[in-house]
Amino acid sequence: MRKLGSTGLYARKFLDYFPGVIDIPYRPNSADWPLLTRGWVSFHIYDWLYIKLMPFLAQVCQERRLSPRVIHFAKHQLFWECESCFLSECGHQVWRLARHDYPSRNPVKGQHEDAGTRWRHLIETYSRLQFTKVGDRLPALAGIVAREMRERMGDTYIAGMWKSTLLDDLAFYSKQPTPANPGVPTWSWASCRDGVDFLCPDEVHTAELVHLDFEYDGAVQLGASLAASIRLKGPTLYSNAATLTHKSSSVPLVDDGVCTLVGLDDCGLRAMLGTESQLLLMVLSTSLSPRKHAKVVRGVAIILHEISTGKLVKVGAERLKFSKLGVTDNEELMEAFLSLFTEREVDIF
Repeated sequence: MRKLGSTGLYARKFLDYFPGVIDIPYRPNSADWPLLTRGWVSFHIYDWLYIKLMPFLAQVCQERRLSPRVIHFAKHQLFWECESCFLSECGHQVWRLARHDYPSRNPVKGQHEDAGTRWRHLIETYSRLQFTKVGDRLPALAGIVAREMRERMGDTYIAGMWKSTLLDDLAFYSKQPTPANPGVPTWSWASCRDGVDFLCPDEVHTAELVHLDFEYDGAVQLGASLAASIRLKGPTLYSNAATLTHKSSSVPLVDDGVCTLVGLDDCGLRAMLGTESQLLLMVLSTSLSPRKHAKVVRGVAIILHEISTGKLVKVGAERLKFSKLGVTDNEELMEAFLSLFTEREVDIF
């Protein structure tokens, strides 16, 4: 309490909010939140979109995500968190579930999203965690995976990936590519040693999963495999690393200039592979822009590198944009786009 001069009145001292993710490194009183500075998932309910910006401990991530109720013991007050609300003891920080919302809108829980989106959002955060041992990344997810298995009845889980959403989940990329984690297939996000992001999938799949070959190494929910590969069939195009890893916002992909890459970072692929390395682009999904006058095809593709005859590894992902003057018919435009590519079956390890 704070005394208001000689009035005899007192005012309650303003207590700190539960910090947002981007607050912790800059807060002068960060020592008041020791679990946050040590890696606890820190977020303000209104800036949860930035949750992936701060690394945190894997075990704590799993515990918070699986716990239906959490009490945070802060220095000056308690915070209550559950599926439907986040409350501070002083009443200044309140978030409640609206009646028309889904069963839970808590961003940490992710229960308001479909299974594929929920998993990708989790991995975008989880892949940025700090691990003492790199090999712990998949086992530390076992509790969450076990719950997902109950909701994804009949689905197959291997190496951090789900068979039912594999085509969408393949569109991950890391801005700091490093040598792949041993024993993990390159088509899994777990092969990356750093944080990953996913490209938002488009409406229509242009590729298909022909075969998934794997052998479990231990319990299913641990995700480990002795060997794992996938065979995909879809539209492909060969290009060199200098083109597919260009840093500009938009770079021509074919000679007539109607198909361009929408600039992602070169993500270090040039340094890792060399600018003249031949890479294979495979389009996973496409959609048509809703514009009335300038029709545009958008696509999501993965970048593959052939390390030996018939053996490819995944090294990245890209977004494509295609347009052609004078073409306004949707089917004609999509046909023109797909004509740039050659249908192939490829094995990815």
